[in-house]
Amino acid sequence: MEAKSGNSTTTRPRKVLLKDIAVLWTGEDESVHSGVSIFIDNGIIQWLGDHDSIPASLLRTDHVIEDMSNRLVTPGLINTHHHMYQSLTKCMARESQLFEWLQTLYPLWQHLTPEMIKKSSKFAIAELLLSGCTLTTDMLYLYPNGVELDDTISAAQELGIRFMPCRGAVTVGQSDGGLPPDVLVEKEEDVLQDMRRLIEMYHDSHDGAMIRIALAPCSPFSASETLMKKSAALAREYQNVMLHTHLAENSSDMQFMKTSVQKSLTEYLDDCGWNQKDCWFAHCVKLDEDKSDEAMKYFAERGLGVAHCPVSNCRLASGIAPVCDMLDKKVKVGMGVDGSASNDSGNLLSEARMALMLARVKAEKANALSAVEVLKMATSGGAAVLGRTDVGVIRAGMCGDLVGWRLDAPSFAGAFHSNAAVLSALVLGNGGDLRADYVMVDGKAVVRDGMLVGKHNMREITRAHNHAALMLAKSAREASVNKPRE
Repeated sequence: MEAKSGNSTTTRPRKVLLKDIAVLWTGEDESVHSGVSIFIDNGIIQWLGDHDSIPASLLRTDHVIEDMSNRLVTPGLINTHHHMYQSLTKCMARESQLFEWLQTLYPLWQHLTPEMIKKSSKFAIAELLLSGCTLTTDMLYLYPNGVELDDTISAAQELGIRFMPCRGAVTVGQSDGGLPPDVLVEKEEDVLQDMRRLIEMYHDSHDGAMIRIALAPCSPFSASETLMKKSAALAREYQNVMLHTHLAENSSDMQFMKTSVQKSLTEYLDDCGWNQKDCWFAHCVKLDEDKSDEAMKYFAERGLGVAHCPVSNCRLASGIAPVCDMLDKKVKVGMGVDGSASNDSGNLLSEARMALMLARVKAEKANALSAVEVLKMATSGGAAVLGRTDVGVIRAGMCGDLVGWRLDAPSFAGAFHSNAAVLSALVLGNGGDLRADYVMVDGKAVVRDGMLVGKHNMREITRAHNHAALMLAKSAREASVNKPRE
């Protein structure tokens, strides 16, 4: 079945020429180029080549011409895992691992409102855009007080990012042996009905889609096998509807699989029908604990994807994911910032840097993972994980999702002895302060001169977000005070 298309609220600009790019990395291999220009028409890359050979027809005065002579241009970064609402609860449960961290935060999250979701999503998306991200996912799995996934979709449409919102769900509460409090549990029939509604309303299966819906029962410890099976069946009634969940995040997660689910990872995925190329999984830190080679070969043979979230894995002391082994075995791997309550930031470029460092530490090899390899994970790797063949690299026929980075930024200082060094400095030289100077999504500039384009102001977005965070804390505090004594 084909869902509706044409869901983008943004309008594409006139024809755009990115002129005289100082350094270009297309993302297709390790090579970098100088003095190149790119022409985008109707959101699609139509031409790229040497600046000196630009066809005269592309230099017309009615075209938008962007000077890229002091820019490194790369494909837009792709974020494969996020929980945007969690930006409201940063720096809490600071010394806790996953299960304790969740149990600390669930009582706050049960007071989320639609307005809080909208403001936190807008903040998280703005943060991603300013760090060079052009396509992001968001797994929203809690729906108290009238919250809907539409609240995040509205924020994405407003800011102009390419979006794969994931209709998450929690259906197994504490009374049934799950981790979440029962107050946050939804009925399975309600979840499935809303999943279908969202697909019918927003999902665009075509190339160039600005919105594609994914279905995302939260995890084996918070969603039933029945929901896992039914959501897989529902997704496959439509074209290009993906499936997403958390898996093998830490040792406690694996222990739950053994004692409560009583299946290996591969048995569980087979039984649920989550064993096809339309599935991707967040974390997989302990994938090598479940018969390492067998599980990774299983992932590779079936085309399953992994969202690698190294900063969150460090913050929660979950471990270091065996990313190098995954890549060696041809498992699809992308980058994810995860929620800001377990990352405390939302910078995908910083995530790539951490991935590189951890891979080298784990392997005790300086060549375990290169800057180019982690950039591929953050671009074409993410596209492959999300089932997108129209983004992730720069070439004719692909979507106009590109990022320009100022070469006079401190991150690049001292790295001009070669273009390869300049590209590596995007990862190695970035201490977390590098901001994208120019971001294009779907052929439209959404960031220019390091600032959001149009009426959007990061300071105002942050102020509104912080007000929502204070309201959430206040609601939780008042509920605690008014709670009847047992």
